[in-house]
Amino acid sequence: MSSLRNLRVRDFSGGPNLRDAQSELAKNECVDAWNVTFDERGGVSSRLGYQKVNGSVYGGGLVKNVYYSPLLGEYITQAGASLYLGTNTTIRKTFTTSARVVFVDFGATVVALHPVDGLFTSADGITWAAVADVDAPKGSCMAVWQNKVWVSGHAAAPARLYFSDVGSVTSWTASSFNDLREKDTQPIVALSGAAGVDTIGRPGLLVFKRESTYRVYDSTTGAYQTVDSRIGAASALSVVTLNNRTIALSQHGLYWTDGVNPMKNAGERFEPLWEPTQVNFAQLDLWAAGARFNRAYFSLTRAGSTANDLALEYHPEEGWVTPGSNAMSAYATFGASTEKLYGGSPTVSGQVYELLVTGADDGVAIDSRFQTRWFEPGDGFLARLRRARLLGRTGGLTITVTVRRDYQTSAGDDLPVIIDELDTESYDSGVFYDSGALYGTPAAQAYHDEHSLGTCKAFSLRITASTSTVGNTLQLLASGTGPEVGAWAFFGFDLLFVPLGIA
Repeated sequence: MSSLRNLRVRDFSGGPNLRDAQSELAKNECVDAWNVTFDERGGVSSRLGYQKVNGSVYGGGLVKNVYYSPLLGEYITQAGASLYLGTNTTIRKTFTTSARVVFVDFGATVVALHPVDGLFTSADGITWAAVADVDAPKGSCMAVWQNKVWVSGHAAAPARLYFSDVGSVTSWTASSFNDLREKDTQPIVALSGAAGVDTIGRPGLLVFKRESTYRVYDSTTGAYQTVDSRIGAASALSVVTLNNRTIALSQHGLYWTDGVNPMKNAGERFEPLWEPTQVNFAQLDLWAAGARFNRAYFSLTRAGSTANDLALEYHPEEGWVTPGSNAMSAYATFGASTEKLYGGSPTVSGQVYELLVTGADDGVAIDSRFQTRWFEPGDGFLARLRRARLLGRTGGLTITVTVRRDYQTSAGDDLPVIIDELDTESYDSGVFYDSGALYGTPAAQAYHDEHSLGTCKAFSLRITASTSTVGNTLQLLASGTGPEVGAWAFFGFDLLFVPLGIA
């Protein structure tokens, strides 16, 4: 008779794998994930939500861009054709069209660039003045590098990179430009500071077309070298620098570079996503990127959509990518007092949100799911699953754990599960004494046992939940309130099983 054996699982840090056959996933990968995030040790939890920043919407229209200005200590929002400062709904500037405006801080001014109207400056975000120099360019992307303002995306010269006179955004020389035509004459769509320096210690400015990337290394002439002849960026907002990496959301996927070497694939396990049946390549200009702490966030349009409706969270060090429904039209990292992530709504006119707070999306419950990889406890032969001990937390909420067997793509046995770390003992239908105190001693996380899960050759556990609350970790340094985290978390399980031999 076969003896009782144990399977122990504790690491989901590989994230979802959409590319490979389900029987071939790595030990730390998962079959499916939605509206979840992963910690640095491989635990998975539901993500946090978002809430309104501006209580009253901006009247200009849909949010095209959100920019945090360190100079002003405030954020600027473009809604429709108009600019707004902070949460004030007073229009500060209106352009002739609602084309996206991009921003930089330069010296004592904030600089705004409109593709049709050109360059404008402001010292306070309220009063805006046009740059009068006849040689000042128009464009769709802008960056500051080596004490100059760099502009590209002019409709009349789409592959041309312009640069201002040293130390001035109001003074431009007609001959101060370089055409990036080594590979093609396609438009430049994004500019970003390079994360590193080259072999002789020169910093650089990264320039992106849709299908190529370049590094400008000479601020006097605009001289450049090609970094990658195939991979570029989707839009002026789809590039972010984080942890010495410049990461671009492109039509080929997520890629990063150190500013010198060719782009590297950051989302190989999501390769099947980047095709016309899955995403809308006609809306590349809407794709956006942002960052907070050690995570990068991206938004893009699914096939059939004309607004961003798919979000991706990426951890550069761990390498996982996880999808969700909290897509934004633009991102800004608000740094006045603490690092907050703001985003513009792609569908609600004039609304800006703070992300990674509360347990709901602007008051709407978050539907989350997670499915482990497939396990073959009997090495592909039949096994009896005697008991599964789940480790996690739900704060008293009920989640549904579905046991799927033998590579089922639907159905399975649904188990309503409460991993109740708050109430370690159960005396009756309540969890509180009359005084309001909890029965037992609260815990940071807890176990939940499920018995007799049946027989199979392979199994996978699938968690689904709809939640609008948050959890809290333990107090930091034994004081205050613990940081907010997702409503539920799953850290692993132990399974007792009996191999049944050849069957």
